[in-house]
Amino acid sequence: MNVEDQILEINKTLAACEKEHQDFNRRLNNHAEELRSLRNIFVTLEKQGNAIERMGRSLDRVEKKVDNVDERVESLEREPGEKWKKITWEVLKYILLAAIGGFGGWFLKTLAP
Repeated sequence: MNVEDQILEINKTLAACEKEHQDFNRRLNNHAEELRSLRNIFVTLEKQGNAIERMGRSLDRVEKKVDNVDERVESLEREPGEKWKKITWEVLKYILLAAIGGFGGWFLKTLAP
């Protein structure tokens, strides 16, 4: 093998190595772009997760307020019913007392000569 053949062989090897080097660079650049894309997706997902957490806390506060309003409305709705129960009890009590008084008066009237 002479020097020219060795130089030709080295040039072929160098060209193959250069081609392989370009292929590696292309693949690395593709991977870098994919990593940037995945990083952007991760950041977006993280922001969405934080937003969902904030919404959950807000919903908890709203739920507590709604429960408080519900309790207040329930007590306001219960109040007239309790008043009617008291009024009904008082009316029945006085009717019963009047009946007992009437019966007692009739009984005393029939016993007295």
